[in-house]
Amino acid sequence: MADALPPPFLPPPAKKSFLFLWIGLGMVLVLGAGIVGLFFLIPVLIGSAGSTPDAGPVTPDAPVVVADQPCTGKCFTIAEARTLTPTTEALDVVGLTENVKAEAEDTTAGRAVDDTLATWQGGKGSPEGCAMMISYSPVGPGSPTNTAPALAEPVIDLGVFGTDAQSISQTVRVFHTEALAAGFPGIIYSEIRDCGHYSVDFGGSEVYRAQVVQRELVGAPDVVGYVGWDEPSSEGTFTSVDLQYGNLVVRTTLNRGLVTEISNEMFDEYLRETAQAMVALDH
Repeated sequence: MADALPPPFLPPPAKKSFLFLWIGLGMVLVLGAGIVGLFFLIPVLIGSAGSTPDAGPVTPDAPVVVADQPCTGKCFTIAEARTLTPTTEALDVVGLTENVKAEAEDTTAGRAVDDTLATWQGGKGSPEGCAMMISYSPVGPGSPTNTAPALAEPVIDLGVFGTDAQSISQTVRVFHTEALAAGFPGIIYSEIRDCGHYSVDFGGSEVYRAQVVQRELVGAPDVVGYVGWDEPSSEGTFTSVDLQYGNLVVRTTLNRGLVTEISNEMFDEYLRETAQAMVALDH
């Protein structure tokens, strides 16, 4: 979670002047106007307290800059990250064609962490160390990916494709350094190893209970980092995979019911095509 923000800035009190009595009335009027303005300003300023820090306005074609530090290493822009939106040809591999989301819901890593924790706590998730397993965004527990600068990193929504029975979602996090992105799969690997199984109430007919099993991928480019896991449960299998290249991490999730037309081999081929698309950003 992000550190608490300092109290909202309030302008200093208006200075009093006793130099000339004949301007006393004028000073009262000025002070009164200042108080009225402050009355309207305080709610706006207070409304920003406690929120997750954002990177501020970002030019899509410019590298991500967080805490006044430009991206270091192999860096791609938000606009380049957005080009990873699945093509029709890629979706044909898994037999899906339709984006079921009306519009993209871009966010930041910090807001994704906050939303995930709210869902986990609201659903009485257990054990505590598994909370980030339920996120559709590339976020994980602990430092360095949950420091204040990292929480401001953009998470781009690439869409959700499929039906209620089977669907794929993809998001991409634009890290502010290649080094942080390269270290992210290791953080998730440790989370998979330490979790093992979890339960959480998503508001369905029964509490969701799943195992957490590490998943391998064969044939992806060596330059692309990888970590993934399966969650077999009584409702089917949920799969989540992170692919890392440069300062980008793409999270792909596959939600399959007990009866599905998407095989593991089909999904692996889809992931390999996603990895190739990431490498192609260099060209």
